[in-house]
Amino acid sequence: IIWDSQGSSNGPNGSGAIAVGTTASRTTKTLTVSSQLPWQATQLDVQAGDTLIISASGTIIWDSQGSSNGPNGSGAMATLNLSGTCGYLLCGSSVAAKSLVGRIGSSALTDFTTGFVAGASYTAVATTSGRLYLGFNDGFVRPDRTGLDAGGVADNSGSFSSTETAARPASCGYLLCGSSVAAKSLVGR
Repeated sequence: IIWDSQGSSNGPNGSGAIAVGTTASRTTKTLTVSSQLPWQATQLDVQAGDTLIISASGTIIWDSQGSSNGPNGSGAMATLNLSGTCGYLLCGSSVAAKSLVGRIGSSALTDFTTGFVAGASYTAVATTSGRLYLGFNDGFVRPDRTGLDAGGVADNSGSFSSTETAARPASCGYLLCGSSVAAKSLVGR
């Protein structure tokens, strides 16, 4: 196999070098997620293909009777109400009410279907790029989705402390990379 303009060549077992990629990068941010605000910017910009890792802890008290829970939610689901509207930041049959939720790219309240439940621990490969937003999935978004009902969130207290990491995959200039892969060799599957 001739692999450069100077006529350098080798057999099917490679050039003797190892085909390794560059080191992956990791960016980590932290955020205290308020129980009285809608979507909150994390200052973490995510690219499609990044592995997004979120861990959270803390307790939010969400009513005047002292009802509370951690980032995984109250056990109820954040579904549409009888009039077909959503009072949560994020609604869906598998979306936990009173949980830590996230989305990438937009903090618009008008969209209540794009996002994910982060809970206390979340890891997934991002399918879209943009700023990461987190929020407390309380049921007090105004019916016209222009903001939160100030009276509804006024008795909330506490917060979630979150750590968000975007791990960028390593790049490699070869078809196949790894510590046991010979550079400029024949590879197959």
